[in-house]
Amino acid sequence: MASLIVTAIKTLLETKHLYQAETAFDLDAFIDANMAAAPMPEPPASDQHYRWYSAIQAARANLRRAACQPWLPIQSDEGREELERLREAGEVDVVGRLLFEFPFARLYCHRCHRREPYRPLLVSDALEGARPRPDPHAEPAMTDQIFLALYHCQGCRSAPEFFAVARNGMKVKLVGRHPIESVEVPTDVPREESDFLRSARIAFNTGNVLAALFYLRTLVEQFARRMTNTTGRMTGDVLMSKYSATLPDELRGRMPSFGEWYEKLSEALHEARDDEELYRAAEENILHHFELRRAARLV
Repeated sequence: MASLIVTAIKTLLETKHLYQAETAFDLDAFIDANMAAAPMPEPPASDQHYRWYSAIQAARANLRRAACQPWLPIQSDEGREELERLREAGEVDVVGRLLFEFPFARLYCHRCHRREPYRPLLVSDALEGARPRPDPHAEPAMTDQIFLALYHCQGCRSAPEFFAVARNGMKVKLVGRHPIESVEVPTDVPREESDFLRSARIAFNTGNVLAALFYLRTLVEQFARRMTNTTGRMTGDVLMSKYSATLPDELRGRMPSFGEWYEKLSEALHEARDDEELYRAAEENILHHFELRRAARLV
């Protein structure tokens, strides 16, 4: 079970975003799979079979209890020694609990501007000591936990970054991080406007679709203003027509139209419509526009 927890946390940190979750394992399926490996004695009616059945039931109960109890994060040999000290002092109950280590992860570093290996420095359970000890005779119940983890980029080795991972049953969810997530953007997007796409992706990843649509429209508008040296008030359709006129005739017909997507994004914003499909289609076409600009060596 510990290896499944580690894999789930690694997947969560590397591929998920704020308030997204990852399932470590299906508890019933895991127990059934492990118990299926135990051979049944013959004949089924013998005392040996009864003892086998009792042992299987006890093993199932122990697996369920271990999975439902608070998982115990440790880091390195020093962490194990500290855990042993706390156990001897009666400050931490370790009987029957799953011990696991937070994994190394490849994360995007906003200082290195690329994904780098990150090493966990410190990990703790924020609720350790605050919850009552479970009754060993009661039916095991699912446990909620909040793991606080400090990670260090092995590329630049600058200030560590903080992650908060909540556990609910067999699921882990990313509920906090500092600094806020910095996402990669394609190099086809000009540096001057890249932060708008970055903000759009962060907003979309965290479920703020309307904000993501706004940032995407702002990306198009600010790029068009810069390309046409436009300042002051100007309606979107006029601005987009002015930008379109700067494109070579042979290229304009092959590129997704900024005017078309500016209008579609504006309609969604005026209607306060959280349209995830529109965001995906708009981002794809806007990025393709920038890709074609770069291929044509347009500055």
